[in-house]
Amino acid sequence: MNGTNFDMSRNKSSFCSMERYINSLTPKPDSASQTQPTAPRSPSNSTRQTQTTPPPPSLPFQQGPPPVMDYQYIAGYLNNNIGSFVRAEFIVGSNQFIDKSGRLLEVGINYFVLEEFASRHRILCDLYSVKFVTFYDEFGDQTP
Repeated sequence: MNGTNFDMSRNKSSFCSMERYINSLTPKPDSASQTQPTAPRSPSNSTRQTQTTPPPPSLPFQQGPPPVMDYQYIAGYLNNNIGSFVRAEFIVGSNQFIDKSGRLLEVGINYFVLEEFASRHRILCDLYSVKFVTFYDEFGDQTP
């Protein structure tokens, strides 16, 4: 029994000296200096150390049209074809289609404007209800 107590006190003494050794390896930041990033420790060392990471670079603000006007979006594709003669087909309700034809005058984020051939009236069209747009060349023929 006496040997067991001796071993426990010896283990406790070894643990305390190991803890002091590990603490001596950990740098203590001075009050005047800031915490500097440290090199990663080896996996054999079981202590954790806080590393400071620089903040991510801020992205510059970019002015200009919204990305919806990119040619990969419907509004952007229509915007690249302003002045073309088009026929737009819309769905109204659950199964009714109507179409409007004219020259494409203007494109917004959620609308486009057509000028009718005969009456020269301007028609404001909802971009979200359009299903098909047919583009015609300047002679009124369908473009391939």
